Amino acid sequence: MAMVDLKIRSIDRETKLETVETETPDFPYRADIVDINALHKSTYPWHYHDDVEFFYMKEGSIEYDVPGKSVVFAEGEAGFVNTAVMHQTRAKTLHCIQEEHIFTSALLSSPATHRADSLYILPLISASGLDIVKFEKDVSERAIEIMQRAMKIFDEKAFGYELEIRSLMTSLWLLTLKECKEKSLLEKKESADSIRIRKMALFIDEHFGESLSLSDIASAADIGERECCRCFSRMLKTSPMEYLLGVRVNKAQILLCSSSDTVESIAEQCGFSSGSYFSKVFKARTSLSPREFRKS
Repeated sequence: MAMVDLKIRSIDRETKLETVETETPDFPYRADIVDINALHKSTYPWHYHDDVEFFYMKEGSIEYDVPGKSVVFAEGEAGFVNTAVMHQTRAKTLHCIQEEHIFTSALLSSPATHRADSLYILPLISASGLDIVKFEKDVSERAIEIMQRAMKIFDEKAFGYELEIRSLMTSLWLLTLKECKEKSLLEKKESADSIRIRKMALFIDEHFGESLSLSDIASAADIGERECCRCFSRMLKTSPMEYLLGVRVNKAQILLCSSSDTVESIAEQCGFSSGSYFSKVFKARTSLSPREFRKS
């Protein structure tokens, strides 16, 4: 399995979520081996997606930030990020290679399995306070074995691979559900700050191409500007306007790769006041000018 270039995965304006392209639209699953060090500052910025994310570290260590806390995963450790959870990742070592399996719960469910959905699927994805899980050593070993088998099957794509992968991901899901039940993680309640951050992030994802003020962002969560800044600082360790700039630059990367629009047009589409300001911000965040990024 070749490395995937995470630089061209981003927040999509229409879906309001991170773009996670799957093999085909009717098989909502993908598996990647990613080199976190290949990213700017060895960091994949704040984002969220409708899919769940299972992963383990093949080499090195990585730090996952979710609102209000950080969790480090060392080589040989595995974990899970729930659906719609804000998170960013940073390499903690020079070599940081991760294997990840991303899919929606629709991969496991069907109209004929309402009982299974209510007993095993919904309890995990509807646990509002369940954001990220670091598996214990024995659970990590079992999870990694499942993911490695799935990666091999996904890479080869022999006849019936979809059914084999669905079966493996079902086993991985059940393993995770049991782990969460044993640790009483399903009963955790989502904090007020987390709810506010999700509302404001969604607002930014919907309106990043417009002229947004701090007041606009704060109003999305029905709070004042000072509390908005404190909330972003507590939960995401950044400011609202820095987060907005990150989303705009992230979207601009997609457009530079996928469209023939001029740099000035892309700057306008992404909410920058001028082409020169866009170029300045873009280079500060990626070490390349927009034109250099496009050529590369």
